[in-house]
Amino acid sequence: MDIVQRGPVAAVDDGIDEVDEVEPTPYVLRPVRPWALWATRAAVWGAIGVGCVGAVVGLVRPAPTPDREVATGDGGDEVVPATVTNYAELAVETWLTATEADSDRLDELFVEPLDLAGLGVEGRVVDRVTAVGGSLLQEGYWKVTVAADVTDPLPESTDADEAAAADAADDGEAPEPERARWYVEIGIVGDAGGGLLAVDAPALMPARSVDTSDLRLVGPELEAVVEDDPVAATLQGFFAAFLTGNGDLSRYLADGVRGAPVSPAPFAAATVERMAVESLDDEDRLLVRAEVRATTPGGAEQLLGYELEARLSSSGRWEISHAAGAPTLVRDPDAGEPDTTVSSAPGGDGTGDTSPPSTPTTPSTPTTTPATADEPGL
Repeated sequence: MDIVQRGPVAAVDDGIDEVDEVEPTPYVLRPVRPWALWATRAAVWGAIGVGCVGAVVGLVRPAPTPDREVATGDGGDEVVPATVTNYAELAVETWLTATEADSDRLDELFVEPLDLAGLGVEGRVVDRVTAVGGSLLQEGYWKVTVAADVTDPLPESTDADEAAAADAADDGEAPEPERARWYVEIGIVGDAGGGLLAVDAPALMPARSVDTSDLRLVGPELEAVVEDDPVAATLQGFFAAFLTGNGDLSRYLADGVRGAPVSPAPFAAATVERMAVESLDDEDRLLVRAEVRATTPGGAEQLLGYELEARLSSSGRWEISHAAGAPTLVRDPDAGEPDTTVSSAPGGDGTGDTSPPSTPTTPSTPTTTPATADEPGL
């Protein structure tokens, strides 16, 4: 199984020690750290001024390429820095919950103070904020989309409303606070390694849609496990050892494959309920999708989905050589695009190939390097 660990995030210096000849601004501020705020805002406005000059110069140049949408997390040069996404999450969460009395803690996050007069957000709860996308607009300036799970209190009720609510409660239909997921877009400017500020009040945007109409999973539909199926028996033993710690995991792995179970074991039981099997280049190798119902020691149940490669050993027993959480997709040729298979298998470059759907891209031969508990070789 491929495990990617995010590296440490560089600390953000939220102050500047020395700034020469900083002009005061006409705004009345209530900063927690006045000199740091004056200096940071002066530097930010200077950066914005330079950006404006760059925009004028750009008018006489060929049209630039469109903004590149970038993912958050690990990746190449097109990834929004973690310090920027973290700052966007902080600014959005503070903005969603700040009242007029909290203006100081909000002002220190923005280039210009936001007017909170008359805004009523008392009782609002933000359960979670997560950066889900973003792009680099220009040097030192990013836009970031943050998904926020927001719960607003019920509106103040009249006597009639209270009577209706009491009747509904008697019927088991008491009103509940409104819960919603907001997609908030915010601009962040500054130095990802030295200091950041949010530019202006964030904006709510619709959730971005993803067109998957021309993609399908490789293989047949999931079907209930058939009794005495030897492949299902191998999967059942594998998941019992892998997810519950019950059994020897190596017993179910192909020769040369090393792996470690999930530790500590999160489940007390794991059952393979449905599976779909696709033959690969020969009858001795199978691509299997499995639906697993796992139960925690406390009785909570969770459905899990895996894609595995199973090999037939010389002794006639099916063994696991690869497992992943992202199943292989194939592009539907009826969509008018070249048929492309996209596999999550280790060693793939993510670009797919042009083989027909009947011969999907398969996981590469697993490494025989012994794996540690942190880096299982599945």
